[in-house]
Amino acid sequence: MTSNKYNRSRSFGSEKRSILQYFSIKQFRFDTSSHPVVQSKERCSASLKAVISHQERQTIEGLVNTLECSERQALRICIHEFLASVKVMPEQDLECAKSGSSKKGHEGRETQLKLQLPSSEKKSFKEACKKFGLKEGELLRLAFIWLRNQIRVKDLARLDSSSRRSQIELFRKWSKGHDGSESKLKELRAASEAAWSEIEDRAFDRYLEKEQQKKLRRLYKAENRYADNNEIDALIQLEMQSLDPFESDIQQLLNEGKIDDREAETRRLMHHLCLSRTDAETALASDDDSESTDEELELMVCLFLEELHQERISGWLDTYYDGDWESLSSSEVKTLRANAEAQMKTELERRTIPIKLRGRSLGKTPAERRVSRLISKYFNTFLQKPD
Repeated sequence: MTSNKYNRSRSFGSEKRSILQYFSIKQFRFDTSSHPVVQSKERCSASLKAVISHQERQTIEGLVNTLECSERQALRICIHEFLASVKVMPEQDLECAKSGSSKKGHEGRETQLKLQLPSSEKKSFKEACKKFGLKEGELLRLAFIWLRNQIRVKDLARLDSSSRRSQIELFRKWSKGHDGSESKLKELRAASEAAWSEIEDRAFDRYLEKEQQKKLRRLYKAENRYADNNEIDALIQLEMQSLDPFESDIQQLLNEGKIDDREAETRRLMHHLCLSRTDAETALASDDDSESTDEELELMVCLFLEELHQERISGWLDTYYDGDWESLSSSEVKTLRANAEAQMKTELERRTIPIKLRGRSLGKTPAERRVSRLISKYFNTFLQKPD
């Protein structure tokens, strides 16, 4: 078959993307042609027996593919590598290999396994059984379970006189028989990217929470110099609860399992936006079923936040200036509002109450994730009431 575009270079396209994007699932293959077991010419006159489970049989079949040799040679390589490398008993692998193991995939052993090997190798094997205090079947199972975990879990790169093949080399071999069709792992790759995106968003949210916590700690420590972090955190929590008893009650109901996240969100909308239950539930339902584009959704939330912000400033001015500010000139009002906004920001930095918006359908697209960050950054702050 003629070569195709997947077998020409290490990268392709204007973005120089790696060709390995068409080879998403990592393969483990070793060139064992020079391994002492494979090179050995001794007659396999001795034998070993063990009872294995269906999953352990699959493990052996996987090792045959990984080591690119026969089943007999693969098991002998497992024994060779185990006896040469292990000085301290791997307890986790031993729990799986022991007779009567209850570990998943290692129980219900019914299949007989018989291995032919040279007498010299069996002699070394029996000495190891005596050293570790194990039966022959247990040590045989332990050897292939151990090597499988060393390769797959601990990413072992080299065996005795045998190195692991590179992914590029394996890709070249695969691509020679590939028909040039598009990758069949598009959905898997898309799911992987979505999962990483969600993880990054969560990590970013945790970062913001930690930064906010550090900021609050510094502010409170200025007034409580000799308090440790635990005492400061307790003080912050108490003050937050006293500032917003409604949210404290909501959290208590959630913790006790008396309401779910959906009901909590409904009550928050009813309380903070003065909506009836019907209107709050309708708002949540329309939020879930919204057919707005990403741009419309982001614009809608930004406008809502700006309107809420302006109402918040007006309310603050009404409280501190008894309504007299409305008779001032536009330039004076503009200056006054700027000063009010700066003072509000200073006050709110000191006492921010986290009101989590649960049950929202945000976070599926980049635009929705930006909206989610806008809400988490501004919404909770604007909902606070002035003294």
